[in-house]
Amino acid sequence: MDLDLAVTEKSYQAEAGIGVFAAPLRPLTTAEFELRILNDLADARETWLAFEEGAACTPFQSYQWMHAWQFAAGGRNAVSPLVVLGYRGDRLAFILPFAVEQWRGARRLVWLGHELADYNGPLFDLDTLRRLPADFAAAIVGRLRNLVPGIDYMYLAKQPESLRGLPNPFAGFRSVPFTCRAHSAVLSDNWQDFSLAHRSVRSLRRLGEKERKLARLGELAFQAVSSPIERRQLMLRLVAWKVAQLEARGERVAFADAAARRFLRELARVTSDDPRYRLYALKLDGRAVALAFCLVDHARLIYYLCAYEEGRAARYSPGLLLLVHIFKQAIGEGLEVFDFSNGDENYKAQWIDRSDAILVSFVPFTLRGRLAAGLDRIELEAVRRVKRHPRLRAVANRLLKSWWDFKRGFAAGSQAGDLERFENS
Repeated sequence: MDLDLAVTEKSYQAEAGIGVFAAPLRPLTTAEFELRILNDLADARETWLAFEEGAACTPFQSYQWMHAWQFAAGGRNAVSPLVVLGYRGDRLAFILPFAVEQWRGARRLVWLGHELADYNGPLFDLDTLRRLPADFAAAIVGRLRNLVPGIDYMYLAKQPESLRGLPNPFAGFRSVPFTCRAHSAVLSDNWQDFSLAHRSVRSLRRLGEKERKLARLGELAFQAVSSPIERRQLMLRLVAWKVAQLEARGERVAFADAAARRFLRELARVTSDDPRYRLYALKLDGRAVALAFCLVDHARLIYYLCAYEEGRAARYSPGLLLLVHIFKQAIGEGLEVFDFSNGDENYKAQWIDRSDAILVSFVPFTLRGRLAAGLDRIELEAVRRVKRHPRLRAVANRLLKSWWDFKRGFAAGSQAGDLERFENS
């Protein structure tokens, strides 16, 4: 078993009271589950909040995340929630946070909020997840087709292979690899051991020198931002920095539209007292010069969104210095895995121990769905091929950069105006 999966499985066994020599559990059948469908997130709120505390899932499946996304961005593509509650007797066994959206002239079944989540998938009771039959995903989808007619195809994006160290039943259902992989590092008991396992003494010395030089420009401080107002404002600043940096490199930008910014602003505000959602800042004389939004999933920290301010501080690598502080914070809390999430950025290679596949499932139900799913799959494969070939990627980056430059020139000042309006709203 891989190291971080072994760590997660060990944590799960401790939580569940399962010994190493416990007898195998009886497999369940899909016929044992009663499905109840809700079309309004609010109707599932209390049940969802209670269930997610001990469920096998990621923070992207929390009720807070889903509600903020539906509130701010769910109007795009005419998205309608389709929350499936699976009961075994009177006990809730799983929540499948699906949605139905209009796409390419078809109605497709997706994970709710899939656009901006790095990991999509279900929420499972741990005991249930350990006992699922191999055909669970196929059988559940077949039952849903009968319960919810009119769906043309299923498109389940960015699914991790495992949940809390246990196989994710939907990830392997008629799936293909996503355009990138997920990367992570197992944390040591102390920063010194972890840093020396991933960086040379010389590079660590250079990092220390950069931090000392940055501190000469003013008072340098690492902070976990808790004020709802400041979190909202800094989240918008973080997104603005990230969009500008991605556009400058000619990368695809997921956060450029107003709906995405509304979602992240709302999420930062409503999770100010939720320790699973952390907004970290490196500040110089009280002003943020680097920001990172992270999610904590039991013993795992997910490094979701990070960027830094272009300016006099940028020459001292404030983003990397902030990352080091977050590493130290995670190690101090006793977290076990630092998850860089999906994306193949070069800087991750210096820290990671492993990479895992992220999977996408395509299942057409009708002729219209077959055509739309085919186009989705062609697009996915094209992006994956471009990313695998440096020359093709360089050409694509230049083309995208030219496009972003054209848009900025055509609507000069609009991004700054958007940011100012959001901060004052």
